[in-house]
Amino acid sequence: MKYRAEAANLQVLVNRIASDFLRLGYYYAKSGTIPKAVNPEDFDKEQIKRFRITFTDRHDDDDVQYVRLGKAYLLVARRKATLTKQGLSDVLDFRVSNIHIAHVCARIHKGRLEVRDGEGPVCKHKLDPKQGNFKDYAPRRTAQPG
Repeated sequence: MKYRAEAANLQVLVNRIASDFLRLGYYYAKSGTIPKAVNPEDFDKEQIKRFRITFTDRHDDDDVQYVRLGKAYLLVARRKATLTKQGLSDVLDFRVSNIHIAHVCARIHKGRLEVRDGEGPVCKHKLDPKQGNFKDYAPRRTAQPG
């Protein structure tokens, strides 16, 4: 079975992020844009080969998934080190940061994947708390000795 890297539209992209990625613990993401001179289908094949992306192996901590909308792409992983050891920088956590892909911004807010285009929300996708830790995440602050 061929890995379907391209999302047909924004709603398909949001559903894949919420259902296929966040639900399974893929919190770390690297987004980017494919250069104009590069064919998107060739870029897809290169990423699938580079990260050994498959449908079936979703239990390994080093598993990486990929989706593309037009010329914008998103790589997601369960561990940040999985992406950084491949030389990628600016890997962000969905629970802490806004992830920019294409012309929209995605984030987890109040148990939902919220996608915004400019000022207004494009869509909100409720995340099932039984499937993962989707509470708004804030790094714990340690008490300063006083």
